[in-house]
Amino acid sequence: MSTMARSRGLLARATLVLALAVGAIAAAPTAPAQAAGCWLTSCNDRDPQAMGCSTSSTYSPHEFTYMNSRFELRYSPNCNAMWSRVTNPSYTPPTSCNDTWISLQVLRNNRLIHQLIVQTPCGPGVGWTPMFGSFTAGANYDYVRTCVHRVWYTSAPTACTAAW
Repeated sequence: MSTMARSRGLLARATLVLALAVGAIAAAPTAPAQAAGCWLTSCNDRDPQAMGCSTSSTYSPHEFTYMNSRFELRYSPNCNAMWSRVTNPSYTPPTSCNDTWISLQVLRNNRLIHQLIVQTPCGPGVGWTPMFGSFTAGANYDYVRTCVHRVWYTSAPTACTAAW
């Protein structure tokens, strides 16, 4: 074999090794995915932040503003669970800090079958309910919504998102 042929063979092998190395680097994952700590019904009554469900993939299918606060129905596809969140930029309730509540309501045939409730933040802040493991919306006529309650959490809701 001539020196020229040997050089071409070495160059071809070196090019192949370099291409494979570059391909392996490009295909390597940049960071492992954040694993959620629960899925579906194992998320029931759990904190969305503590369980890793309130990541950037979370979205709000429905929301509304009431007395300067933003109320959201939140959904996490990583956990297949929902919760309600309120963002209170500056408003403090006029009588006391105990008179505004947020709930996540689960409805079946337009009747309340499950509810998770927490007080809204007194002053600036963010608050949320525990989660409810999702289901196929509309299956068994089940829907969820976020509501705000004034005066006491046992009172009828003052305002709610559309059911989802």
